[in-house]
Amino acid sequence: MLNILSNIIAFVSTFVVITTLPMTIIRIAVATFSHSKQMKERTEYIIVAISMVLAIMLIPFYYYPY
Repeated sequence: MLNILSNIIAFVSTFVVITTLPMTIIRIAVATFSHSKQMKERTEYIIVAISMVLAIMLIPFYYYPY
């Protein structure tokens, strides 16, 4: 049971890291090109969606500690 719980925690933490990294990079790129620190609400949703899609596509490559 403890092994299953540790695998779930490892998956969730890896998913969060892989989702957050592109989100941060895309946010910096948008702020740089738009020359504005404020981002529109719609842009935020698009960035989150792109990051989620990237993280979901990388699920087969995640490291699962066994």
